[in-house]
Amino acid sequence: MGLVRRSDNTIRVTITGADGNPVTISGLSDLEIVAYQKPRTIIQRWLMSDGDTVTVDDAGGIVDVYFDRENTQQLDFKIKECKLEVVATFSDSNFESNLRREVDTEIELSIVEDSPTAYEA
Repeated sequence: MGLVRRSDNTIRVTITGADGNPVTISGLSDLEIVAYQKPRTIIQRWLMSDGDTVTVDDAGGIVDVYFDRENTQQLDFKIKECKLEVVATFSDSNFESNLRREVDTEIELSIVEDSPTAYEA
């Protein structure tokens, strides 16, 4: 199943640590998820602290984000992939400002498709 332009999409993301195990969502200081096709062009951003994520399974590290129609229409269908970047922020006294950030980038989201029904009113 591909991500469809000009439509609303829910994306389910599993957050894992460097060891590959799920991260407990409630244990994070914040969580940021960004969708992009080109590194300098962010299409949509979700922040846990702004209430943009929905926790599906706290201990399993699973969250949902809502990729809305307004932003999916910005996807360039000539570029065959959309990517996510996930930034998990943890409280950690060993780091500056007592916060440690772990970033995973270039996560292939899906093939971007153009749907004929997406143009219907």
